[in-house]
Amino acid sequence: MRLAGNRLVLELENDGNYSGTILVTIELGTESEISELGSARIDIVPGRSGSYLLATTQSGTDGGVYLLTIRDDSRPGGRLLLYQHARLRQTTEPPPSAMLALIPPAARKGPVARSAQSISLAEGRDPGGEAPSSPPFSNFIPSAGIQLQARILTGSGDPPTAILSLDLYAERRLPKVEVEIRLGNFQSKKTLDVEHQSNVSFDLPAGFENGEAEPVARYRLIGRDRRPILEGELVLASLVGSDSVALADLRTDRPSYQSGDSAMITLLLEGRPQTGINIELSFRDEKGQIFQNEQRQLLSGNYDPAPNFTVLIPSGIEGPVTLEYRILDIRNGRLHDAGQHSIIVKANR
Repeated sequence: MRLAGNRLVLELENDGNYSGTILVTIELGTESEISELGSARIDIVPGRSGSYLLATTQSGTDGGVYLLTIRDDSRPGGRLLLYQHARLRQTTEPPPSAMLALIPPAARKGPVARSAQSISLAEGRDPGGEAPSSPPFSNFIPSAGIQLQARILTGSGDPPTAILSLDLYAERRLPKVEVEIRLGNFQSKKTLDVEHQSNVSFDLPAGFENGEAEPVARYRLIGRDRRPILEGELVLASLVGSDSVALADLRTDRPSYQSGDSAMITLLLEGRPQTGINIELSFRDEKGQIFQNEQRQLLSGNYDPAPNFTVLIPSGIEGPVTLEYRILDIRNGRLHDAGQHSIIVKANR
C-alpha cells in the first residue's frame, strides 16, 4: 500500500504460480484506532503483478497505518494468504490507471457477494468497465483468521493410547472456543481460550483404526456466539508419517545486532512434505509494528531443509525484534508449524 498524493494505491506482486481469486480487505487508521475501509475480489494469474488506484480519496493518512488481509477466495474457508500491518508511505510515483472500487462494510450484511467488484489481475482493470452497485447485506462477520495443525501422538498405558493433538494459531485472541471432534460413534468436546498459539488434545478410543478402512476424524470449532469458526476432516493415517514439517532450530549469523544492520536468518526444518511448503515470516519492532514480511515456497523438487532469509533492521529500533513464522502446506493450506523468536537489537553507541 502507498499514497499517491491523497489517493491510495494497492500494489500486488505474484512472482509464483498462484492462480485463483483472492479477497482483499483494507483497514486504515492509527496505531490506537483502525477501521475497515472495504473489500474487493481480484482474479490472480501466475507471474502477473498489478497496481490499483482505490476509488476513494483519503486526507490525513500520510504517516497512518493500514491492515491488508488477503484470503484465497477460490475455495471454501478462505485460507489466509497475507496479513500485513505497516505504515502508509508517500511516493512520487504517478498513480496507476487501473481503478479498484471497495465495497464498504456498511453496505454489506454477509460475506462479499459474487456481484461485488471483481478485478482481473491479468487484465489490470474491471472486466465490466464499471463497478457494480454495492449489494445490501447485513450482519457481516469477518473471518476469525485461524489455522489448525493436527498430529497423532502416543500416550501412556498398556497398550499405549493414541492422542489427537490440535495446534491452533489465531490472528487475534478468541475466548471460549468450543472444539468438537467426532470419530465414528466417538464424540468429545473441550472449551478453551485460543491465544496466538494454543493446543488441545483428545484421547482417541482404543481400536478406532479398526472401525473404518480409513478412519476420519471430523472437527468443528465454535465461537462463544455459537457460530462455527472452522470445520473440516482429518484422515488420521496421514497424520502419522513423514509428511509433516516442523522448525527444529532457528539460527542467526550474529548473537546480536544494532539498528541499520542486516541479519541473516536460517531455519532448520525437520520432515519432508510430499507437495511442498509455504514459509511466511513477519518481523515486528519493539512496539509491535511489522516492518518486513517475507514469503517463500519450497516445492518437493527443490526442497531446502535450511532456507536463509535476510532482514534489514531499520534505524531507530532500540529493542528486540520479534520474528513470527508460519509453515503451511502448499496443497491445502494446513498449518505445519508456527511460533515466535526474539532477535536481540542493542542501542547504537
